[in-house]
Parts: sequence; structure tokens; C-alpha cells
Amino acid sequence: MKKRILALILCLVMTVSLLPISAAAYTPVDMMGWINGIENNGIYCKEASFTVDCPESYSGTVKVSLSASGSSTELMPVDGQYKITEPLDSILVDIHFGSIKISYLITINSDHTWDVWTSNGDGSHSRSCGNGCGTSETEGCVDANPVDCKCDDCGASMHDWRFTKTDSTLTATCKNCSTPPLSVTLKADSVTLPTSPFNARLEGLEQFKKEVPNAVIGEFVYKYKGPDGWSVVAPTAANAKAGEYQVGVRISGLPNKEYGPVAMSLDDEVIPDGAGYEDLYVRYTAVDPAVTAQTGDNRPIEIMMAGVVVFSVLAAAAFILDNKRKYSR
Repeated sequence: MKKRILALILCLVMTVSLLPISAAAYTPVDMMGWINGIENNGIYCKEASFTVDCPESYSGTVKVSLSASGSSTELMPVDGQYKITEPLDSILVDIHFGSIKISYLITINSDHTWDVWTSNGDGSHSRSCGNGCGTSETEGCVDANPVDCKCDDCGASMHDWRFTKTDSTLTATCKNCSTPPLSVTLKADSVTLPTSPFNARLEGLEQFKKEVPNAVIGEFVYKYKGPDGWSVVAPTAANAKAGEYQVGVRISGLPNKEYGPVAMSLDDEVIPDGAGYEDLYVRYTAVDPAVTAQTGDNRPIEIMMAGVVVFSVLAAAAFILDNKRKYSR
């Protein structure tokens, strides 16, 4: 019996010895940690470079192959790095650790397509690659001509805007140059039904957005004054009725309105640079043509016109009777 147990143990040891030690010791999750520089569904410009750094205890083989446009090629490392430059398309990268395969699908675009430079509010400007690779650049800027407020290095705006507002108008004044102030004004027209009372618009918005590109324009919010006060109303034809209206809009993403590292909102809330906002609003009316605007009388104008006709007939009849009485004498 002892000999049989010993023989079974010896067989088990021999079987285990046939397995690759590295395969028994590492999982695919471990092996993914050895791959540095690429991500699944990653987007790269011009090229993707990555390394495969196996631990010393791993004694298996490593093979990298690319699949694109129906063909497959093996990729060899150069100076310890694997570089993929062509084709500029979606590429399947297969990394084999012995019999285990780990795959990445990546996309390589052409050279960087840069967004426009935007101010960081601290004298520097940034831009990002617009074709998805996540690369960005930051550059300090100098303005040698304060009249135009343009960065000599990158051409971006150097305006240091300060903001003031009335109920319906937001005005930006440049603190550091002679650029004329610019304004954006919320407007809505009083109407006679059935013309829609939901006609709000922002005048001067195009130029304002050009000079303050980070500004975010919110949606128009309409309110109607009913018996119980103001309430929000959806801007649909079914909700158009005579009465008093108010429309408001929030403009956010503004640079600091005050000097210093933080800005104060209208309700004295301390907010960081670039998170400033202002709320604009305007009030107006909608008139029902069947209601007299001169007297405020809610009776239909047809009833009043009928009354005028009746009184005119009675007056004419009285005049005729009076004439007959005179002639009869």
C-alpha cells in the first residue's frame, strides 16, 4: 500500500513538472500589468509606443503581432519599445505570453489637430489635440501691443474682462486694454395673441462668445404671472395666453468679475475663477385682441360695439321724434 501511495505522489510531481512554471504562477490580469503605454480603445496621434516589462521570474515567450486591413504582422521591439506608426487606422494589437493572448484595439490618427488657444487666467494659454489623443500644450504668453490684447506667441486673447450687469444686459469691460466694452442683452417682445409670447433672444451673443469663448449660455426659462404669482411655464403654443411674462437665462463659465483669485456671485457665494455666472431677465406682456387694452374691461369688444350701435339707434330715434314733435306744432 505504501508503495502505491508513493507511486501516485511521484506521478503527480512528474505531471506538475511538465507545466510551465510561469503559466502556473501568473494570470492574464497580472500580465496586463506588464504592458505600459497603450490602452484598449485608445486614440493616438502619429504613433503609439509601449513596452512589455515582464518580471525576472517569468521565463515564457513574448510575441507582439498587429492585425489591420486583413493582414497580420509581427512587431519587433526597438530599444525595448514597440512602436506602431502605420497604418493610420484601427489596429488590433495581440500580445502573446506563451499560450495566453491579450488584445488591444487602438486607433492611430494623423498628426495633432489642435484646438484654438484659450486663456488660463494666469498669463498662460492652453490648447488640446482635437482628434482625441488627449495631448495638450500650455504656453506662457506676452502681449507687446496692449491695444489689441493678443498673445504674441500664440495669437490668443489676452483680455482681462470685468463684468457688470443690469436686469437684462451683461457688459464686459477690458481692464488691461483699450478694447471697447461689449454687451449681451436678453430681449423679449410684448405681443398680441396669437403671436407667440415665447420669443426671447440674446442680442450681441456672437461677438460676446468670440471674446469670452468659455462662456456657457443656459436655456431660456419662461415664467407666467397667474393668480398665485409667478410659475415656470413651458414655451409651447398651448401655454400662450394673455398676461404678464418673464424670461430669464444664466450665463456661466465667466472669468473673475472681481480682482483677486476668487469671484463673488450675486448671492455672495465664493466661487473659483472660470465658474462665475450672471442671471439676466426681462418682463413683458401678451394681449388678447378680444379684450380692450384701453380700459382693461374684460368684456369682449363685440359687446361694447353692439352697445355703441344700440345707443346710436336710440339717439337717432330720439332725434327723429323730436323733429316730428316740432313739425306737428
